[in-house]
Amino acid sequence: MTSDSAHHVRLLVLGGPRVGKTSICRRFLYGEFETRYRPTLEEQYSRTFQLGGTRLELDVLDTCGDNSFPAMRRVSIAHAQAFLLVFSVDSHSSLLQAADCFGEIRRLRDDYREVPTLLAGNKSDVPGDERQVNSITASNWFFSKMSAERGRFLECSALRNTNVTEVFRSFLVLGNIPTVPGPSTAVRRQLSLRLSRRRAASPAPDGKAPAAETDPASFQKARSKSLIRRASRKKAKPAEMTDDQCGVQ
Repeated sequence: MTSDSAHHVRLLVLGGPRVGKTSICRRFLYGEFETRYRPTLEEQYSRTFQLGGTRLELDVLDTCGDNSFPAMRRVSIAHAQAFLLVFSVDSHSSLLQAADCFGEIRRLRDDYREVPTLLAGNKSDVPGDERQVNSITASNWFFSKMSAERGRFLECSALRNTNVTEVFRSFLVLGNIPTVPGPSTAVRRQLSLRLSRRRAASPAPDGKAPAAETDPASFQKARSKSLIRRASRKKAKPAEMTDDQCGVQ
């Protein structure tokens, strides 16, 4: 690439209340987790990422879980370029709410099968006896409605920071966004150092390593002799000049 390619993605986050939509977003974008629950009305986050030769501008719209603003919700769905549906594995009703959100997407978007969509089962860290939704049930439902080329299902934990990065990385794959990285500065330095070492270790034409490379004392002697010869030549030069060369007649 001679110049960076740019991509702008509008990601809409949908799901019921208390499933961890905001926690997933803030964990990924800012590396933080708030233990106290605060209802979300509507939050928008904007971040820019440099992924090798690709510049990604990401706008994340985090919606409220109780559908208090249906008109705004419909507008957001109509203009979104990707969807993140979130439910909590310890609540079967939250999976039903995620299904309702997906049903609304299907009603408003004829192209919903072509829009990158990920279903995330949050709170995967809960004990087994508190789990109400297993991964097979959620996966089977989701892929009965969504194409595998543009859809993905993952379980994650915003609390433990498990699979959160993978959730967002999946949108790069689903959206066919290139992320081929160029060599970093550290890698370039390592390559340069290796080449320098190989050149220093290369044998002389007769198959023997030069004395200056194998014996530091020989290198110092050779350098001293070279400096002496240069100084001698500079001192002898005026004495060797003839009268004619000096312009004296």
